[in-house]
Amino acid sequence: MDNNRLPQETLERVTEETDNLMANYNKYVEQLKESYTNAQKERKEFLSSGIEFTKLIESEETEEKILTVYESYKKLLDDRTSLSKNFLSEINSLLSLVDQQLLLLESSYEPKFGIQTQNPRIFKTNKNNPKRLRNPEDADGPQMNGKYCICNGPAYGDMIACDAFHIEIPWFHMECMGLFSAPRGNWLCPNCRPSE
Repeated sequence: MDNNRLPQETLERVTEETDNLMANYNKYVEQLKESYTNAQKERKEFLSSGIEFTKLIESEETEEKILTVYESYKKLLDDRTSLSKNFLSEINSLLSLVDQQLLLLESSYEPKFGIQTQNPRIFKTNKNNPKRLRNPEDADGPQMNGKYCICNGPAYGDMIACDAFHIEIPWFHMECMGLFSAPRGNWLCPNCRPSE
């Protein structure tokens, strides 16, 4: 597959899936509106049955009517919940597709030192790699020489990049920062964090 064509195909596929999702969204909204209208009718009938029930002497007929209306109303609410869950599932499928397509786009750019993870701020070094880079400008991740982390140690293990622009140390060991997984949102090193 031509790597120059890949971004265009990815965009077209994601756009097509998004258009399908929007069409389904409109369909779900119409179904929910219809369900809401029906639920309001059932609710009114249920409430009026309850009023009749309190006015009349208890009879099996009135009780059965209330139970029938209640079951009908409950079914409408369950259907609405099911519609919402189905749409949420479709949204999650689309997000998964977008993630896969982004990974496909990124797969043609292999890092030369270590393993670049899904999160561009996380970098896994290969400390046992016998093919150490001689030219530090060739590396996509942390350089072999230079200052790393607050511990001033070499690049090893899982490392995370600081999201600040003007920093003297761009990469930090996740272990030294007390991180076990990639944080959500922007991450700032202790030097760049605003003091509280």
